[in-house]
Formats: sequence, structure tokens, C-alpha cells
Amino acid sequence: AIDFDLTIIDIHTGGNWQGLAEELAPQVRPEFRCFLQSCCLPDEKIMFVIATFSSQPSLLQEVMQLSLGVSANQPFHVEVFDRTLEPEMASKQNQLNSAMEYYFHQQMAGENGKNAPECLTPRQVLLIDDDANNIGIAHQNGFRTVLFDPEEPEDLLRQLQELS
Repeated sequence: AIDFDLTIIDIHTGGNWQGLAEELAPQVRPEFRCFLQSCCLPDEKIMFVIATFSSQPSLLQEVMQLSLGVSANQPFHVEVFDRTLEPEMASKQNQLNSAMEYYFHQQMAGENGKNAPECLTPRQVLLIDDDANNIGIAHQNGFRTVLFDPEEPEDLLRQLQELS
């Protein structure tokens, strides 16, 4: 699960980008473009979700397709939560839980239920986010985490290697 503004992209859209996906796609950081393209390889079993409060999920989906050079049926999902919901519902933690449920159902459907795990656990999910509060809460709830520093994007690869 990866945050979008100031993490995948190097600007903050405020969840309300006024331009085209083609104008936003170049803002995808090269570190994420490389990492996420490797997740989309046919033999990889890695799926990712963009965890965001943006009101423009189709735009984000298009930005990712353009910047990663993938088709519309590639295995990623944009998880969006409306901040106007009750405060306890509008959280990264709920996005992570929803992403786990989404991918569990995707895996069950893809394998017709055969050899699929009974459920995904927080230890099977990694959150990459530039918000230390989101990272702290996710970590306390058992998720693997990487606090992304927008000022040091080149540290991402090192941080990911340290997880293995």
C-alpha cells in the first residue's frame, strides 16, 4: 500500500488535480516507477494499492498506467476514502484493511479458491508513506512500514532492502 501525494509523486495535489493525467504522470518519482514496474512483471505475485484520500481515483489509475506503461488490467487498485465520512472511518488504517480484503478476494477469485490463504495478515502488507503518524499507527497494528522521506527519495531502495 503506497501513499500518492508526496510519496509516489513529488508534488501535493490536494486530491484535486485540475490537469490531465498526461500532465501528472511525469511527477511520478523514478524510484517508484522502477519499483512498481517490477511489481507488475508477469511472474511477480506482488500487488499494490494506492492508499489515498483523493477524490479522483480514475485519474490516479490513469496516471499509474501511463507512468508504468501497463494496461488497464494490471494488478493494482486505487483505494480511496472520503474524508467527509465519520472521522474513525477516514483513516489510512481503514484503507489498509480494505486493501487486504480487496486483494484477498482477488486472490480467491484468481485461484478459484484453490491453494489461496484463509486471509491476509498485516505482516503481509507493506505501507510506504511520507506521513510519520500513518506509519506509526500502521506499525502498531502489525503492518510492515517504510517512512518515505520526500527529501531523500533515493533512500527508498535501501529501506526496502533492509526489510528482507
